Amino acid sequence: MNVIQAIAEVLGQDGTSDLFGVLGAGNLAFVGHAVDELGMRYHALRHESAAVAAADVFARVTGGVGVATVTQGPGLTHASSAIVEAAKSAVPLLVVTSAVSPTAPHQNQALDQAAVVQALGATPFVLAKAADACRLTRQALAYARSQGRPTVLIIPEDLHDQQVEAVDGTPAEIETVGPDGSVSPADLDRAAQLLMDAERPVIVAGRGAMQPATIAHLREIGRRVGALLFTTLPAKDRFADDDHHAGICGSFGTPSVVDLAEDADVVLVIGSSLSSWTTQRGWLFSRAAVIRCDRDAATAGRGETVFLGGDAASVISRLSSLVRPTGGQGYRTEDSAAALRAARAKVFLDESDITGLDPRHLVQELGKRLPRERSIVIDGGHFSGWPAMLVPTPPPGIFVYAHGYQCVGLALGNVVGAAIGAPDNLPIAFVGDGGLLMSLGELHAIGDLGVPVLVVVLNDGAYGAEYHQAQPGHADLTVLRREDFAALTRSLGGTGISVRKMSDLDELSSWLDAPQGLCLMDCHITRTVRADWLPAKDSPEKSISTAVMEETFHGS
Repeated sequence: MNVIQAIAEVLGQDGTSDLFGVLGAGNLAFVGHAVDELGMRYHALRHESAAVAAADVFARVTGGVGVATVTQGPGLTHASSAIVEAAKSAVPLLVVTSAVSPTAPHQNQALDQAAVVQALGATPFVLAKAADACRLTRQALAYARSQGRPTVLIIPEDLHDQQVEAVDGTPAEIETVGPDGSVSPADLDRAAQLLMDAERPVIVAGRGAMQPATIAHLREIGRRVGALLFTTLPAKDRFADDDHHAGICGSFGTPSVVDLAEDADVVLVIGSSLSSWTTQRGWLFSRAAVIRCDRDAATAGRGETVFLGGDAASVISRLSSLVRPTGGQGYRTEDSAAALRAARAKVFLDESDITGLDPRHLVQELGKRLPRERSIVIDGGHFSGWPAMLVPTPPPGIFVYAHGYQCVGLALGNVVGAAIGAPDNLPIAFVGDGGLLMSLGELHAIGDLGVPVLVVVLNDGAYGAEYHQAQPGHADLTVLRREDFAALTRSLGGTGISVRKMSDLDELSSWLDAPQGLCLMDCHITRTVRADWLPAKDSPEKSISTAVMEETFHGS
């Protein structure tokens, strides 16, 4: 057995069932062995960034390690934006790639790939000798899994065909790398007392707190102390059926509800690092005692009063057993209840015009028509907040907002990962026309998947955020020609729907009755509606769309 085959065998033992990638000379043999001999499913994308983006979301929706494979040199550098996204969003991911032999430093694709990977925020594992192939692969998997971050396994070409001993046929023990993140009883006691003493407590659940048992414990803690129940954007709708659900916390929340929490005195934050998005650039909760639970102890010391390092499910279960009913109302008063009801019933003034539909009305209406079993992914862009805020995704729906790097153009790769990782849900991608033009080739890949996928294009004929922030006289530089994306989709064998008026949404019903293959809705929206999260043009304040994204969304 050679090195390439042995690495594939280790992945198979670890439970890898699906590979996402783009083929090249450096990974042809690896994919061939994985598919032909091990029965893995290979999902071919058209660009390496999309392949890694697909593996990223596959990991997010399954809770496992996503595996992508690209060839050396440009194959790896093409994937760079998606690798950064996975690093910033703390996604357990393994990218398998080749490398030019160290003895051929002048070959065209020669590159210090380990240095590139480190610069992207991922961890390189470079194979130095054939005998270490299995051990190094297990180590890369262990690191990705235990640290919740992407790793890149780099295999120099001159080692590919070297022989190694047969891989043991029994599943390997995967060692745990890094600190155990155990929480002290004293910190738990202090956190429980803070919550029980609070007059205005708030709970904020992030992506690391989305396990049903953790959500159930948080509901119970909230009931005992009278807390408002918020989520971060990536965890939206996890409390959707609770009367005290306050929605998304921060910049993408409902302003009147977020304002309720301005005077919070204690905040319990789980599976999130409290980014500038969640805290309205830092002013929200600035006067509160913060209890934060994160599995990565390296994130401690970011202003919290108490840090509970460890797995959210375990820590919150223990905390719940210590928090006793206080008898106080906290935020659960009739005034608060009325504010929450009013926020949920909010109606927007329709600002549709001859150039396009109001995107808020469009996505609200579309949300009513989609099946409850939905997986929604959203690309970067001016439009992104509207489907994030206004299209509900309560369980069993899945919501993925892969914006740790705020990269435009990854959603079509993301939706492939959602389609494979959560096959019982209809995968839906919301994308702008700018992001779609960056990734048009992935429509071809989606068409080849053999599963139904819905792509909703919010087409304003521009790079929207830049259009609204352009200096006087420069807005035209951001304008794009509105292509007929529906016709393009039909030319690829898919279903293309042109949406120019609200009644055009009716055409989606027949596809939803028996969804098959790619369906794309090309929705013309007006540029007159400006997102609330963008500051006024004359504001000196930095736009949220370009603000530093601090949250790492550590999973549990």
